[in-house]
Amino acid sequence: MRPAFHKRSRFLTSSGSAFITHRKLLVEYVLYQQKEQADICGVILGGVIEMKQKKQVLVLFGGRSGEHEVSLNSAANVIAALDREKYEVIPVAVTREGNWLSGVTPEQLKAGVRQPVLTGMDVDAGVDPEKPKDDRTDLKVALLAVGKARQDNSPVDVVIPVLHGTYGEDGTVQGMLELANVPYVGAGVLGSALGMDKVLMKTVLAQHGLPQARFWSCLRRDWVNNASLVVETVEKELGYPCFVKPANLGSSVGISKARHRGELTKAMDLAAKYDRKIIVEEGIIAREVEVSVLGNDDPIASLPGEIIPLKEFYDYEAKYLDGMTRLEIPADLPAGMVIKLQEIAVKVFKVLDCAGLARVDFFIRKSDGEILVNEINTMPGFTRFSMFPKLWEATGIGYQELLDRLIELAIERHQVRPSANPTCWSWRSTTAPVTGAKPGRWTLPATWGYRLLWRYRAKWRVRRSKSSSAWAAISTPGSPCSGPLRR
Repeated sequence: MRPAFHKRSRFLTSSGSAFITHRKLLVEYVLYQQKEQADICGVILGGVIEMKQKKQVLVLFGGRSGEHEVSLNSAANVIAALDREKYEVIPVAVTREGNWLSGVTPEQLKAGVRQPVLTGMDVDAGVDPEKPKDDRTDLKVALLAVGKARQDNSPVDVVIPVLHGTYGEDGTVQGMLELANVPYVGAGVLGSALGMDKVLMKTVLAQHGLPQARFWSCLRRDWVNNASLVVETVEKELGYPCFVKPANLGSSVGISKARHRGELTKAMDLAAKYDRKIIVEEGIIAREVEVSVLGNDDPIASLPGEIIPLKEFYDYEAKYLDGMTRLEIPADLPAGMVIKLQEIAVKVFKVLDCAGLARVDFFIRKSDGEILVNEINTMPGFTRFSMFPKLWEATGIGYQELLDRLIELAIERHQVRPSANPTCWSWRSTTAPVTGAKPGRWTLPATWGYRLLWRYRAKWRVRRSKSSSAWAAISTPGSPCSGPLRR
């Protein structure tokens, strides 16, 4: 049980039977932190101890989008590559119908395995704890404490949302994770939403002067109500050939090339099946080049790779099914162009407020060599055909190391967000069913262990060497321990 903090600045033992000294309590609290959290460094009677545990990594996959199968393939690779000596992997599947299943692997989901849907009993978020478990409301946010979550009902260490397309890569799941205050891999709500909506993405990039191919967009309603006007506008603004796409899908789903009015009509009908917003882009004769980006506020870019489709263009089948595509990694480009591509990729990443990872796709026009930004993918595929891991492997970062870095980046980004630093003290009422806390007492959340150490180091004026790395870690301004404690 977690030691409770009395409002008179004294601590109780776990059993609540007697008061103990501050220093002895510090020992008990640090031991609790070590047992319950990973990578905790505590101070015990003037000494320093370290203990590391496996991080609990929840891999979320599947989803309701048209890229469901791509997500299953990506997640299977991710789950297989995660180092079991470092991580405890918790797979959570989302079916096409939107049901959330715990402990189901991508292979099992493909085979039709279905376990009971996650329920509110798995997480304390808007659930009445007085109700019997069977009567509680189902909550899809049960992923935050599913399966092997800690006994105190705290969430997993990090979530990897291997979800492509709508209802997963568009900021919806990211918003839920933000509200739940859980670290997750990838861009936040804004970056994910902008990266998914091609119309808004291109509009923002245009405002920052980034070169792009010409485009035009309309709503499904416009196409249904006045198809002839849409066709006339496309022919006037862009001409043929052109490419028609759903505005909010990736992986080349629903994309068609139109060379004349008949193909344009069919292409518009197809795109309208996938999204209410349709984007049409001019067709250009160009090389297709991609660059992977990794990082948060200070991202780095990989070597570029070139897509050489053996079919007419890089569609869904060429990407994932028939392998009718040749990848040239690294791309055969002049050194100056490589640097320019990397610089633009990083700028796109920052302009769209991305985080963790992304893949930026480019066109290099064959007629004049001009670099044009095509799009960004904030959760690129991790299948055996996918460019993102292949580009980093060519740059010097292997698949497993890449996942390690993504997890570190997710935790790093979470720590600097305001939501990761709640008010230290929380009042537990006499009716609050908090495990290990006495009714009507001030309690200290587990995530504030470092600040506790910092507070009592300052109070007792413990004299330690300035060069001590342990003391430097808990006394450096701007560190998680550097803020004052408040009630």
